[in-house]
Amino acid sequence: MRAETRESMEMLWSAKWNLPKAANHCGLSYKEMKITFNEYCNFHPPSYNHEEETQFHFPRQGDGTNSGNDLSDPNGGSRHSP
Repeated sequence: MRAETRESMEMLWSAKWNLPKAANHCGLSYKEMKITFNEYCNFHPPSYNHEEETQFHFPRQGDGTNSGNDLSDPNGGSRHSP
């Protein structure tokens, strides 16, 4: 595989480039790039762990972290009340 094609595949794989940019970079048509990238995907395993990527960590109430509620007044009132 040519260096330009390999770079295009890696940039598509990591979602840093879109298909038209990758195809133009290595001189392939869109259809050729789709076919080539499909083959590339079939021979390269995922580079992420689905279990780790889908876990969410929410802070518990009252653990001393900022709740993100920027509408409340530090004195207990609301910023929207007159």
